Formats: sequence, C-alpha cells, structure tokens
Amino acid sequence: MISFEDFIYKGKPFLGEATIARLSKIVHSKFRVLEFGSGGSTVWFAERCALIRTHEGSMEVVEKIYYTLKEKGLERKVEFLLNARYPRFIPRFDKDTFDLIVVDGRSRLLCLESTIGSLKPGGWVLLDNAEVHEDCVAFMDKLKWHREDTRGWRKTAVAIFWRKP
Repeated sequence: MISFEDFIYKGKPFLGEATIARLSKIVHSKFRVLEFGSGGSTVWFAERCALIRTHEGSMEVVEKIYYTLKEKGLERKVEFLLNARYPRFIPRFDKDTFDLIVVDGRSRLLCLESTIGSLKPGGWVLLDNAEVHEDCVAFMDKLKWHREDTRGWRKTAVAIFWRKP
C-alpha cells in the first residue's frame, strides 16, 4: 500500500482517479486554490496552478510537503496556513479571490460556510468524501449551482464538484 509520504513525494492527490481526471480538466496555470487539508494534492496543485493557500493543523505534515515543494522549486507557490486552532479559526478572504476551494479536511461545513464568498464567479468547490458529509452536500445544494459527482478513491466514496454561476 502506498504511504501518505509517497502521495506527497509523488505529488498525487489522495482522490479517486475520476476526481483527479476532472480536476485536470478544470485547473490551469492562473488558478488560485484554497485547500482545507494538505497532502499530495498540495504538490499537485502547485505543479499546475498559480497560488495555493492550504490550511493544515499538523506541523509534521507541513514539513513533509514543504520539503517536496522545495525539492521541486515550487515552495513560493504555496502559502501554508498552519494553525493549531484550525478549523475553529479560519481567516476571512476577500470576495472573488479563489478559482477553486477544496474541502478535504476537518470541520468541512464550517470551512464551506466561512469561505464560500471568496469563490470567484465560474469557480469550483470540491468536497471529497461527500457520502459522509451530508450536511455539506445539503448546504451546497441549496445554492442551486451546477453539480457533478465523481467516484472517490474507495468504491463507496464520492467526491462532488459544484460550479458557481
């Protein structure tokens, strides 16, 4: 089995192949990404996007990711928001700041509620493991945005994309 460190080093998101394929069609070099839950996806986005702001509660995880980013010359593209109080404290961002918000960390509903206003028109939200976060799905579905479901990394896992009009 591949380890968490291998996902980071290889820059492979811990997401299903269908989800990664969809992301590959969405993101581009000018994208600004807000990510909740750092990992291999942080490196993957840094290889493809202009800026990544990633929330993480573990210094150990940040160090592993930073080492890989530095080795690849990508460390300047990522801003780590390391906070032991995450997710109780989520900074406010300006309206229309991000092209993509990825929610794959702790307290997902709070993350969505706190940052949805920072998504640009035409921007995307990705909620991983949506099958166990019904409150988040209900919150997002109330917005009546375009929705696309993809298969997660397990047979029963679902990742959902929503696109802001």
